[in-house]
Amino acid sequence: MNGADPKGFFPSLGEMWETVKGFFNDTFGVTTSESITVEYTIIPDPLPITASAGTTYTTTYGDMDKPIIVNLDKGESFIDSSINLSINFSVLGRDFSYEQSLGLSNIGIRTGVGKDGIINYSGGRVDLSRFRAGIENSSTYTNGQDSTTVYSNCNINPLALAFCALFGEGSIAGAVFCPAP
Repeated sequence: MNGADPKGFFPSLGEMWETVKGFFNDTFGVTTSESITVEYTIIPDPLPITASAGTTYTTTYGDMDKPIIVNLDKGESFIDSSINLSINFSVLGRDFSYEQSLGLSNIGIRTGVGKDGIINYSGGRVDLSRFRAGIENSSTYTNGQDSTTVYSNCNINPLALAFCALFGEGSIAGAVFCPAP
């Protein structure tokens, strides 16, 4: 019976494969990006709470218009590089984005909403290279493969907080690193 119906089972397998392949090609994208960051420190280390603001300039190569994107972001050094997963969709003229990042200086989650190439993000992240965790707000303007992100963040350094708790305000170390309000 094998081969009795040459247009039966096997052509439907080929059509099914083309459908599955088309779905993955239309849904998933892979990109690489290179970024340069200019950061301004507002509240410096070694204080237990730090704050900074800055601008990141990014050039991205690959399938940026797909709903689900995996991105390798090559920062200025290995420590600043990360792998990102983005889920992007549009509803009623608004663009929505959900991103997860994994890198030494950027482990985090952020969500964004925007319109006309500008997306405003909010999220949290952990920076293992500086041992701190915090929140960040940013706005990203995208023009083709180039994007500019303006951000501000506030971080807590758990080691500095533990140092303050151990030495307190009454000691010299506590007065230097943990000033009273």
